[in-house]
Amino acid sequence: RRTSSRVRNLENKEKAKDLRELPQDWDEHDENPRKRKQAPAQYQDPSEYLDLVPPLDMADFLETLAARQKQQMQRDSWAEGKADWKAFAIKKWGALVKKSECEDWEAFVCSRCSIPPDAEGYELLQSRYCDDVWKLLMACLLMSRVSSAPVKDKVLGEFFETYPTPSHLSVADDDDVLAIVHPLGLFDTRIRGMREVTNRFLTMPKFMIGLKPPLKVYGVGQFGYESYMIFCCGDGRNFTPEDKNLRAYTSWLKQQPAGG
Repeated sequence: RRTSSRVRNLENKEKAKDLRELPQDWDEHDENPRKRKQAPAQYQDPSEYLDLVPPLDMADFLETLAARQKQQMQRDSWAEGKADWKAFAIKKWGALVKKSECEDWEAFVCSRCSIPPDAEGYELLQSRYCDDVWKLLMACLLMSRVSSAPVKDKVLGEFFETYPTPSHLSVADDDDVLAIVHPLGLFDTRIRGMREVTNRFLTMPKFMIGLKPPLKVYGVGQFGYESYMIFCCGDGRNFTPEDKNLRAYTSWLKQQPAGG
């Protein structure tokens, strides 16, 4: 049955109510649907991460972050030298972490340890996932450009119920993932971003992301990286984000007593 242009325009306007403009840094422009292959994730060769050298301007930050992550793990009752780090990684993130060519499983685990903000009382959606780096990054990839809170809540709830760990997502078919994220739009962009972040999360000996090569990951732009810095690196007091909602959050955070 043919649909009039007036009806189509009304339908498009209705769909637009649930969308907002992407952050200006969003650098993945492929919004055209293409025929999707039903194939599990293609694993990146883990060996390519063994000699990865971060940008020089991130070296000090990454060194400090690594030390803080190790301290955080110790506070969480994982005493140095007494934990079975590989078993812990498998239990938390699934069996596919074994594909990592990792010699130091303590560093593997600690680099994925989240350092949440040290104050409570101002909730953004990211706050719900601040204790899990992978879930935080997935949430940012899924929530971008969606303004409807009920839509975000429904999709994120169903997504993490179906794929509670990165290993679960890695073996899922694209069409199964699409069935859940369909209300959000930008299917190809979101799914590719989730695949690439998940692959790095499962295979990098030390997990790192950034905005410059070689730490830049498809789909994680300024908004996702700033969210990661604030909610998983404990760095919200030390910089001013570009995103207005994150900027309001960090302004509030800086007014709270440290450790509150």
